[in-house]
Amino acid sequence: MRDATEFQHKAILALAESGASREYMADLMGISLRSVRRYLNSDCPAYADEVAERAAREAEFARRRSIHAVTPFVDEDEEAKAVATRSVSRKVRVKARRIGELLKAGHTQAVIARETGIPRQTVSRIAKTVLAA
Repeated sequence: MRDATEFQHKAILALAESGASREYMADLMGISLRSVRRYLNSDCPAYADEVAERAAREAEFARRRSIHAVTPFVDEDEEAKAVATRSVSRKVRVKARRIGELLKAGHTQAVIARETGIPRQTVSRIAKTVLAA
């Protein structure tokens, strides 16, 4: 019985968060309006835990997405110019130039790949192009 009550409590709080009316919640859950009011006016630790876990997952997802969006091998000024002109080839030239500088400094392709966050095979392909020029 406790599991059903806890489920109803969490469901009512979730529905309220989405903007559902009390009458709709009562009809949907098959409970009285009085029960809906009681659930809305009381705390539910299990629901609070779920909300906190969801917020933590969303924050972690946002953090990881921002990490993957970072391009550490591109100069910020060059990147700003490339974005302003919407020139894809400009971005590629900036990456290639940075990889070329690292290769000439004596770094291996594996080290460059780790430092820049791009696959080693991509570094190899760009290195062939840069060294051929």
